[in-house]
Amino acid sequence: MKNRRLNWKLVTAFVLTLALAAGMMGASTLPLQAAVPKLDKIRVGLFMEHGTYRSPEQAVTLASEEGFNLGVRTPAAVTNWAVEGSPQMRVSLDGYGVRVLETAQYKEAKAAYDKLQSSPSDRAYIISRTKGAAAAYSVYYGSYAAKETAAAALNKAVKLTGSAQAVLSGPLHWSAGTFASQAEAAKQAAQLGQSGVDADVVLTQGAGGQAAYHVWVGAEADEAALAAVKAKLPGASLAPVDPAQPYLIQRSDVSLNQTAIPHYAAGAGAQKTWIESRGSSIGVKERSDRVYRGSMEVSRYNGKFALINELPFEHYLYSVVSSEMDGNFPLEALKAQAVAARTYAIKQGMKYGIAHLSDSTTDQSYKGMQREVKIVQQAVDATQGEVLVNDKGLISEPLYSSNSGGKTADATEIWGNAVPYLKSVDSPDTGAAAGKADWYRISLGSGKTGYVSGVYLKKTGEKNEAGLEIAASTQAGVNVRPLPSTDNASSPSFAQLKDKERVTLLEKVTESNSYSWFRMYDRTELEKFLASAGVKLDGPLRSLEVSKRGPSGRAIELKANGSVVKVKYPNDLRNVLGGLPSTLFEIEESGRYTIEGADGATQSLTAGSGSVQVLAAGQTKPQNAGTELFVMGADNQVRSVTSDTRYIIRGTGNGHGLGMSQWGARGLADQGKTYTEILQTYYSGVWTTKE
Repeated sequence: MKNRRLNWKLVTAFVLTLALAAGMMGASTLPLQAAVPKLDKIRVGLFMEHGTYRSPEQAVTLASEEGFNLGVRTPAAVTNWAVEGSPQMRVSLDGYGVRVLETAQYKEAKAAYDKLQSSPSDRAYIISRTKGAAAAYSVYYGSYAAKETAAAALNKAVKLTGSAQAVLSGPLHWSAGTFASQAEAAKQAAQLGQSGVDADVVLTQGAGGQAAYHVWVGAEADEAALAAVKAKLPGASLAPVDPAQPYLIQRSDVSLNQTAIPHYAAGAGAQKTWIESRGSSIGVKERSDRVYRGSMEVSRYNGKFALINELPFEHYLYSVVSSEMDGNFPLEALKAQAVAARTYAIKQGMKYGIAHLSDSTTDQSYKGMQREVKIVQQAVDATQGEVLVNDKGLISEPLYSSNSGGKTADATEIWGNAVPYLKSVDSPDTGAAAGKADWYRISLGSGKTGYVSGVYLKKTGEKNEAGLEIAASTQAGVNVRPLPSTDNASSPSFAQLKDKERVTLLEKVTESNSYSWFRMYDRTELEKFLASAGVKLDGPLRSLEVSKRGPSGRAIELKANGSVVKVKYPNDLRNVLGGLPSTLFEIEESGRYTIEGADGATQSLTAGSGSVQVLAAGQTKPQNAGTELFVMGADNQVRSVTSDTRYIIRGTGNGHGLGMSQWGARGLADQGKTYTEILQTYYSGVWTTKE
């Protein structure tokens, strides 16, 4: 197939030919079009739990300046029950939980709420009701499918707050009547509240699909508690509530401040609560305040709260392409990303049962409308419906990663098995390093080495006895780091230079980036990494080496103390070594070096070995090498040999390296390649077709 877009008239003729051939050759031969399903809308899991994928939440805060439509979705249709004019609202599931305390003092309720919010796995909220002549603030904690889970949360809530009032709450209610309007129902709820019970307005489906308004009292976890509520209302006509019916309990939430916003507790059986913005988007506070196109669906899935964003498929790609690839990349690179992302999404099907995909990099990064940029929309629109196919139909693994380090991976290097269209190819990835600052590995007066940004060093024009350049710091307080990176997590400063402090320059490197990177570990750190990966060593770590490499040069086998480190897939070696950016790396041990004598014999030694003597310039008598030693190899590169064993891992690339390299796509686009040429560079034997 030539590297150009297909002529669709020719494609149609080709498909018809294949269809006729299928009739003559048997049903096993099908036109390629039949292998490409069409996807008009996509469902993306923002919060859900499915198998090993867990993104937990128990309540969400939604925002829309124009307000919301709320209702219930059935297989037949979406029924809108209510218009909520508030620009904010919260939604949770009506399940088992904890009523931690009830107080007339908002300050007391807020203090308890703040303590409960310190737990990342459970959610608290404050509901305001009128009881007697005053406001009552009830603090709730958690929403669970099982009473037993709520009982465990009760103990946790008491420990966090010290409350003596904490009791279980639940989805058991009495109905105190049906009313013609929401206003009438609210009036009745206020009257019942005078008796000290929890009374709320509830929406259910009435005649013609319109909302019916009820008042329910109690929110109890068992029949005994429910009977106690009834005893408080001896004159009221109360009827049991069918928990299987769809419903929305309307409450006033004052969790953030005393300005109430609506809080809807949705039925938690098979109910799917449908929420639409009356404008163009919905914000989700608990998802980093991201704003999304389309609508939201709330349900209970696998026993947990689930929030699904449903939107037009092509509009989803506006965000995905911008989230996965820099929006400043050339248009042709963005088009290639759009086709790959579209193919990936369609191929997954309904991967999570209630959603096609998650919003995380487990699938494809999806960060809502804030990530959308105009050029990405152009790229998606220009390739609308286009996907990647080969002679078997839609390809299964249209994978991509940030940077392949100059050469993409062969599938055998990542999974251990071959995939025909995922072969190792050269990739112009160095653009990720362009514009990055020069850093220098320096030797301090103490003998320690580290990295300093070249911005803060000025060469003096002098050299030491070994011919290495001398530089001085340009200001006080210049950070010295273990790696050429300003990331304080992976490369925290361990020393600072004084103003005009002189240092020896050992090596010039580029600041760590998506193309090239460094890691440095001491022996103890690596022992912990190996142990957490289930690797058992025969004593302390003595050696670590790459023992086998694949077609692209990636590590596919690692040996520790001479024994093979066993992993399920070669790509798992990244996690074994503390989460490396890629498997395209070299390992350098700083505690050992090898020398070759005049007779050609080699000897492996450590910095503290007394058998090595050095003769410095101006000296007439050799001296034993100390515990800090610098060795210059035949390539004129200087490396330090430390008394405490350290391992320096130098690598290129970021990600698994399979399929398209995003930085490589940019490089090819800069060379004038079209998006189809880019795709056919990274995926062997494929072409594009329409859904």
